[in-house]
Formats: sequence, C-alpha cells, structure tokens
Amino acid sequence: MTAHNFPTSALYVGHVRHRRTNPIQHQFRYRFYMALLDLAELEQLNQARPIIGFNRHALTTLHNRDHLGPSDTPIRQKLDRWLERQGVDPPDGPVLMLAQLRVLGYVFNPITLFYCYSSDGRLLYTVAEVHNTFGDIYPYLLQSDADLQPPNPKWLAAQASKAFHVSPFIGMDAVYKFHIRIPDDQRIHLHIEEFRLDERFMDATLTLEKRALGRRELLSLLLTHPVMPLMSIVLIHWQALILWRKHAPFFKYAPPPPNGLEEKPL
Repeated sequence: MTAHNFPTSALYVGHVRHRRTNPIQHQFRYRFYMALLDLAELEQLNQARPIIGFNRHALTTLHNRDHLGPSDTPIRQKLDRWLERQGVDPPDGPVLMLAQLRVLGYVFNPITLFYCYSSDGRLLYTVAEVHNTFGDIYPYLLQSDADLQPPNPKWLAAQASKAFHVSPFIGMDAVYKFHIRIPDDQRIHLHIEEFRLDERFMDATLTLEKRALGRRELLSLLLTHPVMPLMSIVLIHWQALILWRKHAPFFKYAPPPPNGLEEKPL
C-alpha cells in the first residue's frame, strides 16, 4: 500500500457473474480482467511500449475519448467538470479508474468505476459510468447511503434509481443497490442488485485479484484472454439470444436522459 492507503495502478483478474431470478431464472459466469489506473499516472503507460499506451497506437491502449464523453479533454478534467454539474465538490485526492483497455483498437466497457479519494485517504464517493450497446453513456454518482451502509468500513453501499436503458430484457422501473469494496492492494469486489417494488430480480458480482501492471503480465492475459473487449460484446449478445429463447419479457429501447457530459469532441 502507498501513503494514505491509496492502491497502486495494477491489473485485476477474476470473474464476473450475472444472475436473474424473476420472471425467469438465468445465470452465467465468465473469466474477466480489468485495469485499475490512477488518473494522475496515465502518461506512465507509455513506458511499457509497444504492449500498452496512452493516447497513442499500441497493442492495448487507453484514450481520453474512451471515458466520460468523446472529447479528448483529460479524463480527470472531464470527471471534475461533471461532478461540479452535479453540485458535488471534486475530490482533493487521487481518482482511480477501473476499466477495460482497448485491445487492437477496440473497447467496450459495460461499467467503469471511478473511485474518488480525499487527500487523507478516505473514499468520498464512486462514479459508475455505464455504457450500453446502443452507444449511449450515463454516469451514476454513488454516495454512501446510511440505510444500506454495512458496519464494515472497507465497503461503500449506495443506491440509485435506474435512469438508463441497458438491456432490452430489463425495464426502467427499477432501483440499483451497489455494494462496493474499497480497493486495496489485493482485491476488488463489486456487487450490484436490481430491485423492482422492493423485490430483487437480478444481481451481478465482479470479483478480481491483483496482478502487476507490466509487459509480461499483460501479454500473458492477452494470450489467455484474447480480445477481451470484443468477447464482452459477443457474450452480451449471446446471453441476449438465450434470454430471448427463454421468452424473457422484452422492453423497447428508451433514449437516455441528459447525462451532463461533454458530448462533442473539443
């Protein structure tokens, strides 16, 4: 651990699991990996060329335009501006981003988490940036909810009314409950439950363990998990086909509400 208990940038490898219980039963579990990156250290990604890069061509890359709107404004600057539009003071400490990287130029992030810290090491809040397969983006500001908060100080619990269409097999009349384990130098854990009329009908869990962020480790993951972002979108559509064959209720696409992001490249 670094000073003030801030985790360091690293790769995290594990599993993602989805489970539906109502009106049909369905679940799946896949191997998965993501990168946890300090937004102040992104330029350092270029030191691992040609395997990884920031705002340039490489086998795996991250671009400013990949997150919080398509502009090339630095990600941290876009996040701070968005928080100010929500009436929230930007964090005075580091921000860590959990996301998939581009592989061979392609990326799709169903969810990206921004862990926002104070200068003394407290996790102030988390921002969950959600993408759907229609190309839309919507961020949720997740602040600690006293009614949900567990006694364990290593966790943050929050809830948010659903405002953004994600799946054609889930309606908009739902509430999310997030249980987020504060990252450390060992593991990352995220559990999301979705409720309708106080009844849980779906949950998703992401469980990841740390690996070093370096050429050798990343190349190993690229060999064992080739084109992970592309596989993510393929598997999403595969699971949608299974749900359709199970006669899951279908809901029409709902245009997203204003998201407060910079929509046009600068």
